Amino acid sequence: MITIESLKLFYSASPVIFIVIQSLTLLQGMMPFFSLIVFKTIIDKASVSAGFDNSVLILSLFWTGTFILQYFSSILNNSLREILNRKTLLVMNNKIMDKTLSFQGIHNFEDKKYREMERRLDFCSNMMPYFLHCFTDVSQYILQCVSVFFLFGSIGIWVPIAIIFSLIPTIFSQKKLANLDADFEEEISEIRIREMYLRRNAIDPRYAKEFRVFDFFSVFSKQYKSVQNDLYLITKRFQTKTIKFEFIGIFIRVIIAGILLYYIFSKVSSVGSTVYTVGMLALYMQSVFVFSDAFLQIANWNTEVTRALQTIKYFFEYMGYKDSIKISDSPLPFDEEVKEIRFDKVSFSYDDRQILKDISFSINTGDVLAIVGENGAGKTTLVKLLLRFYDVSSGTIYVNGVDITKYDIKQYRKKISAVFQDFAKFELTLKENILPDDESVLQPTEDRIDILGSSFYKTLSDGFHTMLGVEFGGREVSGGEWQRIAILRGLEKKSDIFIVDEPTASIDPIQEAFIYEKIIKHASKITILITHRLGSIKNAKKILVLKDGKLLAVDTHDTLINKCNYYAELYNSQADMYKT
Repeated sequence: MITIESLKLFYSASPVIFIVIQSLTLLQGMMPFFSLIVFKTIIDKASVSAGFDNSVLILSLFWTGTFILQYFSSILNNSLREILNRKTLLVMNNKIMDKTLSFQGIHNFEDKKYREMERRLDFCSNMMPYFLHCFTDVSQYILQCVSVFFLFGSIGIWVPIAIIFSLIPTIFSQKKLANLDADFEEEISEIRIREMYLRRNAIDPRYAKEFRVFDFFSVFSKQYKSVQNDLYLITKRFQTKTIKFEFIGIFIRVIIAGILLYYIFSKVSSVGSTVYTVGMLALYMQSVFVFSDAFLQIANWNTEVTRALQTIKYFFEYMGYKDSIKISDSPLPFDEEVKEIRFDKVSFSYDDRQILKDISFSINTGDVLAIVGENGAGKTTLVKLLLRFYDVSSGTIYVNGVDITKYDIKQYRKKISAVFQDFAKFELTLKENILPDDESVLQPTEDRIDILGSSFYKTLSDGFHTMLGVEFGGREVSGGEWQRIAILRGLEKKSDIFIVDEPTASIDPIQEAFIYEKIIKHASKITILITHRLGSIKNAKKILVLKDGKLLAVDTHDTLINKCNYYAELYNSQADMYKT
């Protein structure tokens, strides 16, 4: 049950504060009962006493003290709730981060349902404090109802029952409002996500150039205004229904409350009445309002908690989210050197679309394997399967003769380094970008500076400790500079398999030749190159040719240029382009 799980989360964040809050809530719930009793006694004594005696003074001080105690306990309770909320949000955010980082596959991050749930976690964080507020308040109101209920004993048990009856329409309307609110949140969720997307991209510096050159402002502005109008119309419709149901509940409640107050007043003011005193008149009149308000707040809590839990549930659903790849319960350790990689009839489909079909080949230590083919041929997907970002649909990938799904995945990935085509640009220091998990000092050696570019390195005010990116006041970095950083990151990791996907797309030809020279030096490892620049991979030991997800050939450049028409066509088309 989400309510119980939420309370457990608050308790785990700070057991002591949670218990103190519940104790203060208990005290606050009983305060109205004691205040009413003392207030009745004061009025009765004052009405029969000729003067203002000491007992009235003491009772008045005690009555004042209950208000002061309730006031200060309320301040303390609110302060502790704020502290507990912050602690709980800290726990939640850490759990979300740990859960996100625990996913070894990447399909979740590409799945629309997952991304929607991830966005809703922001709303969930806002609702957790509200849930605690609702829970503590309803506990307080339940105590008020129970204690005040017994005050009606002398006038008739039917009085609180009548009050409850008068609140039934209000409770019904609140229940209806809860359902409306849930429907409202569901209806505008997608629209809010779209609104956030449009607003975020309009101010994203990565898209600033295209916005201004191609005038994307017009289409974004039009769609944003349309989204805002949709939000307004949906909200207006919801508010109209809300007013209607709230009016129905209040109208009946006011009529019955008026009848009860008239009955109580007539009883107390009847001639010769010894049972009903002036103090009892005040007690019952106040009790009617205290009881009805408390009972109504309990009913309202059902509405508010339904709305809160409707959002909080996404946190617990996220905690139960499964990884997109299978992780062995008893993985094999992997502390040996990688000597062989073998694909055995590997096929892979993504969202019912076949990407690779029946791929088989092998590579050994010291091999440089180049993978070539047109866009969409499955080149990058092939290495993603080797990295275990996805699981194969059929077939097996072996490393050192063992199915890679049987290895401890973290130990396995420590054996692999990579430079991706869509490389990451982290707003961290240069050193943290290159060696994120290494506490050792990164020395500015000649090779490292050559890979980064000496002109770039000279502009770094603090060397490898310079903050990169303008988000946090660091140095602005160009696309080519980011790519060289990604290449150095790949070269610096101690690994047995080195994967390079289009490593020099943003680098000038002179630097490109130097970079490839450095990459080839990793030939003592297993090196896998993916590139469209076929002239740079002529010396690879093996070239794997893909077309439409199928393996056409695996051989050397000299053999393929003569025996594989498709490869010869790819290569010659580039050669002709440079000749012209």
